Amino acid sequence: MKPTFKDVVDQNENLRWEQTASALFVYIQVQNQKAPFDDVRVRKALNMAINREQISIFTSME
Repeated sequence: MKPTFKDVVDQNENLRWEQTASALFVYIQVQNQKAPFDDVRVRKALNMAINREQISIFTSME
């Protein structure tokens, strides 16, 4: 069985899963004072890698 996104988050001590009453809120926060996110190039790459269209589809349940 393929792991869910929550399973992946739960297995990583650097991530925390938080659930709210609204399913329409997606928030990703990185610690930009610790490697690798202290490198602006890494943050820009992460920004470019995020598939906003897929997030929109997921959060609107289309």
